[in-house]
Amino acid sequence: MRYYIFRNNTLEPLFGNLDARYSGYGDISSLEEGADRYIWFYQVPFGFDRCRVAEEVLSYIDKLRWVIEKIPAHKSVLVFSLVDLCPFQWAGSEWEVQESIETYNKYLRSLASERSNVRYVDLPDFTRRYSSSQLFDWRFYFISQMGINPKLASDFSCWFEDRLREISLCRKKCLGLDLDNTLWGGIVGDDGPENLEIGQETNLGQVYAEFQSYVKSLKDYGVMLNVASKNEEENALAGLNHPAGVLKPEDFLIIAA
Repeated sequence: MRYYIFRNNTLEPLFGNLDARYSGYGDISSLEEGADRYIWFYQVPFGFDRCRVAEEVLSYIDKLRWVIEKIPAHKSVLVFSLVDLCPFQWAGSEWEVQESIETYNKYLRSLASERSNVRYVDLPDFTRRYSSSQLFDWRFYFISQMGINPKLASDFSCWFEDRLREISLCRKKCLGLDLDNTLWGGIVGDDGPENLEIGQETNLGQVYAEFQSYVKSLKDYGVMLNVASKNEEENALAGLNHPAGVLKPEDFLIIAA
């Protein structure tokens, strides 16, 4: 897998385990058409003029929009959210930077929801594990334009490999379910449908109701639901028609009982 990484700071130590080429700092003129996958990893610029920093953050949106339109739809793009690694906390101006970051990240999430080839990577999932002094070191920034402390490069690589596995995970299209003690508490053929544990009356009943709600949401996303049960069909249907149940017989493509 060949990557092309758009960046505005030095990132090589963080992605040293990838077969990757890098853009120039802030350069979007080249798309590296031979790449299999693209990464967009801009960082909050460092500067004492916080109003100007906020404006630059917002300018990333137009740059990314231009890049996304040029990348073929069959090639995936991983977009990293922004984190202010070195906030100055100056009254009267810092809120503008935070607001611009929130606007930018909201745009990334919207982009990922609209385009199937864009995946949102939540950088705070990594950065929240460390203190500010661990994340950022002025020496490395001035020496090599490194935003994230290169001492964390190994940790970052491990974290990012986990994210790649999640992104590459094959999605399942079908879910096969048992009934007794799976969609409800109890055995419908022995206890009778009226004595099943499901609904708000008991704590255990609430658990099964919540699980059925989750399964129902999978159906709404397009997952095909099926039943594979040793119950007699009459009993299976009686349990699925329980008044407190969320799932009904018509929610299942096949009921094998």
